[in-house]
Amino acid sequence: ELRKIYFTTTTTETISVDVVGNFKPYAKVVNISAVEGSQVQLLSSGSFDVNMDALSYEWSAHSDNPEVISLLSALDVANPVFSIPVTGADIDYKFNLVVTDPGLLSSSQETLTVKVFSI
Repeated sequence: ELRKIYFTTTTTETISVDVVGNFKPYAKVVNISAVEGSQVQLLSSGSFDVNMDALSYEWSAHSDNPEVISLLSALDVANPVFSIPVTGADIDYKFNLVVTDPGLLSSSQETLTVKVFSI
C-alpha cells in the first residue's frame, strides 16, 4: 500500500512601508435615518489620514439648510450630536465635513444626510 504524504509550509514576513511626504486626509461620513425630536450622533468614523496623523474636524451646515448649524453640539469634534427639531414633516438635513491634518492639508468635503421622519 502506497500513501502520499503532503507537506505544506507557511512563512510569515513583515514588511514595513515608509510613507514619504504628507498626503491629504480623507473625510468619510455615515448617513443616518431618525425621527424628529430625537438626537443623533453624526459619524465620521471612516475618516483617515494616510500618514496616520491626528485629524482636525470641521462640520458645517449644507447650503440647503444653513439654519440647523446651531443645533449641533460642536463643530470641531469627530462625532457631534444633532438635536433634530420637530417640524411635523419628513425632511432631510445635510451637513458637510472637512478633515485637516497637522500639515494643514484638507480633505475634500463630504456631505452627510440625516433623513428625518415625522411622528
